[in-house]
Amino acid sequence: MTCCFRYLLAAACMAAWACAGAAPASAAGQKSQTAFREQVRPFLAKYCTDCHGGAEPESKLALDKFADAPAADAGRDAWTKIRKYLQSRIMPPKEADQPTAAELKAVIGWIDLHFSGVDCSLKRDPGRVTIRRLNRAEYNNTIRDLTGVDFHPADDFPADDVGYGFDNIGDVLSMPPILLEKYLAAADQIVDHAIYIHTPEKTPKQTFAADKLHNKGGHVGGVGLEFASNGEAFVDVELPAHGQYILRGRACATQAGNELAKMAFKFDDREVHVAEVAAEPGSPENYETRLTANKGKHHFSLAFINDFYDPQNPDPKRRDRNLSIAWLE
Repeated sequence: MTCCFRYLLAAACMAAWACAGAAPASAAGQKSQTAFREQVRPFLAKYCTDCHGGAEPESKLALDKFADAPAADAGRDAWTKIRKYLQSRIMPPKEADQPTAAELKAVIGWIDLHFSGVDCSLKRDPGRVTIRRLNRAEYNNTIRDLTGVDFHPADDFPADDVGYGFDNIGDVLSMPPILLEKYLAAADQIVDHAIYIHTPEKTPKQTFAADKLHNKGGHVGGVGLEFASNGEAFVDVELPAHGQYILRGRACATQAGNELAKMAFKFDDREVHVAEVAAEPGSPENYETRLTANKGKHHFSLAFINDFYDPQNPDPKRRDRNLSIAWLE
């Protein structure tokens, strides 16, 4: 804690010194203006403004516009170039009069001193903001929000770079070639999941023979699975994608009482449709319903739900209501 406090105190002192040193009315500022008037401006007039002055200055660099030190402040970039050319002796050109070592030292020293301070009155420029990519969690969430499909393509991406305990810092997150390849592959997968085309190739029909179904209360007979009392046949199905599906069952029934035999369609143990089975014994018919379901494993069942028995009925064919889930044709 003590070390941290010392660091913060030192930083605060340095900032205060820099801002104070840049104040226009400071002693350093007055000294800089005097040095410019007595050393820098005569130097420019003697060696530079013949070419870099007037209406059409060489390289569009007009040095005669710098009448004093405050005027020089507006040309920081120009003074950076001037220092570079003077230090390397590129300017003045070799065919022109050359300044003495003392003159060069004085001008370069003034440039270093004048522009090395911090002017706190200037508009703050925090610098550029790094354009960062999404990390894996953000990418998955963005795809979900854009497409409405809860698909996680970024789970296969390389691990995100971490800096200071965070994995969403632009200057830390890298962009290796393998990640770009993963982005391209993910784009194809996202399109396949978001835009689903219902074709036979995409959604093949799944069929299950009656004797292959699990059942409660039924037994295998001549027509298929026969239910003499309430019961159901069921199977687990794997759906390839979110979409609309047709559930179909083939059945016939013996009738009794004042209503037809009823076969309930159940999906994930939820009743989604009830079909009245009017098909006569030995002549089964198809009954179906449509529903929207998510991708993945589901539980589908057909259930006989209205068993009825009337042994006193004078018509032997109307004494017992049974349901048969028939073989596939």
